[in-house]
Amino acid sequence: WTLYPIRITEDKIIIIISMYLTLEQVKQHLYIPHDHDDLLLADYITVAEDAVCRDLNIHCLEEIVQPDGLLPACVLQAALLLVGGLYNARESISFVQIHKNPVYNYLLSLYRNYDDFLYTDTNI
Repeated sequence: WTLYPIRITEDKIIIIISMYLTLEQVKQHLYIPHDHDDLLLADYITVAEDAVCRDLNIHCLEEIVQPDGLLPACVLQAALLLVGGLYNARESISFVQIHKNPVYNYLLSLYRNYDDFLYTDTNI
């Protein structure tokens, strides 16, 4: 497991995973009412953010942060879709066939950097 910083409040422990995508957002998106998979979801958030950066052809999400400090809604939604896909198909043997998600691709295409290709088939 990846070690994450935590913040302890009076009534709960908060895992700090990302500046942009929170565990609470992911759990709400996936309708997960329990805490049993929090560390797993935290790993998926980290993976999704890395994958989004690679798909956008940028070094880090800070490159596309809006003036209000938030990610564009399309990018945030794409990351949520990716976390959901990772969570729902988390076993090596699954009854769900994994397909490319055209919505994910479309949402990211709106912000993709086409100038300099950082990640290509030859340098991933």
